This record gives sequence, structure tokens and C-alpha cells, in this order.
Amino acid sequence: MGRPSLSQDSLVTFKVFNSGFCNLDVALKEEDLYPRVQKALQSYFCPGSEECLFEISADGFGEELVKKLPDEILFLLGKREFRPDILGKVRHPIGSRAFYYFDFFISAEIKTSPPTLDDVFQAKKYGEIYGCAISLLVSTDRPEERLLRFLKKKSTLLLLPMSGYHVYLCRFSVERDTIDWWFPEAPRREQHTS
Repeated sequence: MGRPSLSQDSLVTFKVFNSGFCNLDVALKEEDLYPRVQKALQSYFCPGSEECLFEISADGFGEELVKKLPDEILFLLGKREFRPDILGKVRHPIGSRAFYYFDFFISAEIKTSPPTLDDVFQAKKYGEIYGCAISLLVSTDRPEERLLRFLKKKSTLLLLPMSGYHVYLCRFSVERDTIDWWFPEAPRREQHTS
């Protein structure tokens, strides 16, 4: 029996636990995470909404989402370089105050490694193309501390040209299938009691 060969697509990592046992863990590819992140985004953005649609758009757009997109960008949909991994459209009742916006698009770019500055610009590109109030750079790892320090100093890099629209970095917990960390803050408003 020969040794298995490892390719770039089948990276293998080892996790060592305090008990001393080793667990073989095959690294996930971005596309493996698309449905799981889609579900986590629905759980976060959809409660209380009048309309909530998230599609995995890396390989194309569904008819329902295309109908909601502005006509001037439809010619871009055929090229992969202009499609985020996930695109969503959310509408909350006016006055719900769940988010700073009530009717908005959300783009999400998924990464399985710590996000880089290039990844931030990629997420920002999708936000600008689709007029997203919220553009997400979702990663299974938190970014390096030096990138966070840089983005705190150059916070305008997280702003889109449209007034008040932002890029957010967030960590997707593979273990819990949820987003458990946001930068610079979570887009959902905290509920204030009067």
C-alpha cells in the first residue's frame, strides 16, 4: 500500500489536543463553506425581515436575485471575477431599527485562511459593484493583528463610496456553524431598552 499523495486541493493538517491524541483534519475548501456560511447569514440577517434572500453566487445567480439587481450591472454577471461567493437582499420593516438600513444588499467573500488586505479590497469591490450596504469578508480565521491595527488607523478603507456603507471582517466558526467575531463591529444594531 503506497503513501497517499497530497495536492494543493487536499491539504492535511493535524490538531493536537491536550489529551495527547491527534486528530486528522482535512482542510476545507472555500466552496465547501458556501452553504454553511449562507445558512449562518440567513440566521443573522433574516429574523424580523419582510424579505430575505441569500444565494451562493460564485457559480452564477438565480432568477429571483437577478430580478432584484440594478439593470446597469447585469452585463457583469457572466464573469466570475465580478461575482461574490454569496449575495443577499434583505428588507426589514421601516422603523424596525435592526440594522442601520431597512432595504439593502449584502455581499460575502469567503476565505479559509487569515484575511489579507487584498481580500479586503476584493470584498470592497463586490460591495461597490452591487451597491451593498454591508460587504462581508468571512474567514475561518481571524486576521493577523497587524492587519487589524492597520485597518483601525486607515478605517476609511472599510468604507464604500456610498454613504454609510461598510466592509466588515468576520470569523465563521466551522465548529459551531456561526459567525462569532466581527470587525470593526457587528452590523446588527444592539437592542436598546428605554
